[in-house]
Amino acid sequence: MTVGYYVTNANVTAANATYDASAYIAVVAGTAYKSSHNIRFSCYYDANYAVVAGGTAADITTFTPPTGAAYIRVTDRKSTRLNSSHCVHL
Repeated sequence: MTVGYYVTNANVTAANATYDASAYIAVVAGTAYKSSHNIRFSCYYDANYAVVAGGTAADITTFTPPTGAAYIRVTDRKSTRLNSSHCVHL
């Protein structure tokens, strides 16, 4: 987790005491996931950690990684502890 930072859907990282960004969380493209907390920003990455279009800059609780995505990083408000256990297959 990156404390006090957020990562946008375009992979821009910026300091902001309100947010914490997750580490890279492995995902399976085309699989629906549900988070136990609101996700403020999300950004997808391929197996080489290059950005894959399809992340969001709006609050969401469900997501389906697009083709080519192998990882996601999510940003949530500081009051939420982020880790892979917060995202489960639907």
